[in-house]
Amino acid sequence: MGVETVKTNPNLLSSVNNFAYHVSLETPLDGRGTSYQKYHSGYTDSQYKSLAWLLTQSEIPDDRITTHENVDRSGQRFDPRSFDFQKFLTILHTYRQPNDEKVSLANEP
Repeated sequence: MGVETVKTNPNLLSSVNNFAYHVSLETPLDGRGTSYQKYHSGYTDSQYKSLAWLLTQSEIPDDRITTHENVDRSGQRFDPRSFDFQKFLTILHTYRQPNDEKVSLANEP
């Protein structure tokens, strides 16, 4: 499957950056300054929960959530490093309610 892109400027290449939300997680200390390493100690539960809560508010379906690595056309990006996508989806689904009620971080499971 190819990467979806949009061209918004005739003088520039089309890009996913022209329509995507971008969310960054703070890299753990052992991963800073080491962009050549594919792994670090990983993200905290609070980071996964915050990201899940944020995406629940935007109502983006699971199949539209991706990583920088998956949309990088150069093949040189592998971030977010050490991101556990399955753990993230599990947490995301605990925030999503069958009737689409919004869940507050204060009431998190």
